[in-house]
Amino acid sequence: MTRMALALVLALVTAGFAACGAEDVSPETIAEAAKTTSDAGAARLEMDLGMTLPDGQELDMTGTGVMDPAGQRGRMTVDMSQIPGGAGELEQVFDGYVMWMRMPAFEAELPEGKEWIRIDLQRAQEELGIDMSQFPQVGNDPTKTLEYMRTAGEVEEIGEEDVRGTPTTHYSATVDFEKYPELVPEDKRAAAEESIEKLIDLVGESKFPVEVWIDDDDLVRRMKMEMPMNIPGAGEIEMTIDYELYDFGVEADLEPPPAEDVVDYTEIAAEAAGASVP
Repeated sequence: MTRMALALVLALVTAGFAACGAEDVSPETIAEAAKTTSDAGAARLEMDLGMTLPDGQELDMTGTGVMDPAGQRGRMTVDMSQIPGGAGELEQVFDGYVMWMRMPAFEAELPEGKEWIRIDLQRAQEELGIDMSQFPQVGNDPTKTLEYMRTAGEVEEIGEEDVRGTPTTHYSATVDFEKYPELVPEDKRAAAEESIEKLIDLVGESKFPVEVWIDDDDLVRRMKMEMPMNIPGAGEIEMTIDYELYDFGVEADLEPPPAEDVVDYTEIAAEAAGASVP
């Protein structure tokens, strides 16, 4: 069950800084670039997920996919063969707050004839006391994470760099979850504070660094995050997630799998993540 727990927690929590010529940049500038990117249509993405296990072992997982922010849908395939025991290839499909996953490691746990598990991310997080409606949705649009950069005290401009041949400006900042409730309307602040406390318990930290590369059209071309994660039965794992976005406006099949091939795992996912909360 360790491999399945790892995949389930990854689904729920996913949910070197060498400065040169640095200058301060408004966090709102980065957040606005996230909106411009979301409005640009579907885009292909490549992801590199690095993990350092409690025993010091380092893993590297790569993924490719398509995200459609306007339609709140996405699809990704992640190579998880480096996971101890060989978890194989993980397929994910997103539609709003609902996610479907398929992976060889799941086969022995699923009823006969079922290939996919379905997780309602909003309901699973509610089981943990986290109200996802209080936060930017990040499941099928990684740029939504940049909304949290409004919590950064300052954003630092690192310099000019090319991403896949496109000139960009590289920025870095430190996101602080504890400051996020200050950004929501006053009548929602108490609920946001309660949910943020649960989220911090889940990931183990309130602050984490974020880097972003933005082109001349205010499109996010790359973003990188570092954050810890608690895995039941394994302990705290350090994660680095690095996305690159390209081919804006691409068309892709983002339909979810047929209902007859699916079993709902929302409660099991919540239990797996809940086991990691201190």
